Amino acid sequence: MKIKFQKFHGAGNDFVMVNAVEVKTLDPAQISQICSRKRGVGADGLIITGERDGNGLSPFIYFNADGSRADFCGNGLRCAALYCHLNFGGEEFKFKTDAGICPTKILPKRKVMIEAPVTSIPVKISIAGKKAFFCGIGVPHAVLLSEDIDKVDVAAKGAKIRFSKAFAPGGTNVDFAQVLPDGSVRLRTYERGVEEETEACGSGACATALCLVAFEGMEFPVKVRVASGDILEISNPGNQAIGKMRRLDLTGPAELSFRGEIEI
Repeated sequence: MKIKFQKFHGAGNDFVMVNAVEVKTLDPAQISQICSRKRGVGADGLIITGERDGNGLSPFIYFNADGSRADFCGNGLRCAALYCHLNFGGEEFKFKTDAGICPTKILPKRKVMIEAPVTSIPVKISIAGKKAFFCGIGVPHAVLLSEDIDKVDVAAKGAKIRFSKAFAPGGTNVDFAQVLPDGSVRLRTYERGVEEETEACGSGACATALCLVAFEGMEFPVKVRVASGDILEISNPGNQAIGKMRRLDLTGPAELSFRGEIEI
């Protein structure tokens, strides 16, 4: 079977985009093959999306590189918005994700703003006896602070936390954050379902910003520099109280890389 696709990335977090009209579903093995960097297109995830339905909603079905389905992906949603903009026209879209309805808006210079759902408010936790935080931005995130994240073994430490009994059975994404003197944040993320460090994580940037505002005295908007070097900006629409927060605005780059066709 041949599948047409378009490849996008948001701050280096890359995705294969397929049209929901042409592809209704794929099994985990097919998704893994497509996302394989040696045997397929290569991507951190695969997204099925497309034109608006009768209710004005565009589909957003997200799969991790290992074929597992996830409720949400921040960078992926920005890329889906750009996909719809380039293929169907329009500047604003509402996507039906597994984490709820998420509005998006195309901005100048190929930047995209999305509303990211806050699905669980931040709490303080302890990991290996050290202070950490946890919250949900559509998907779960554990956030750990570091004085120098360049020295963090993200692959080893991230995997250990991601698969720890404390987060069973679903596991968690793991974010390692360093607050810089200018008030911005550096971030490295171990992503569940990719099972390695990725160049960026939009939901991770939101989770980190939210936890730092809640417990470390930071204020919105928060600028987060991800592993790719790109900046993601997180703000609090409507100045919501932390304990009642329902969404965050996430703004960052999105780019079309190439179009193609793959045999699976």
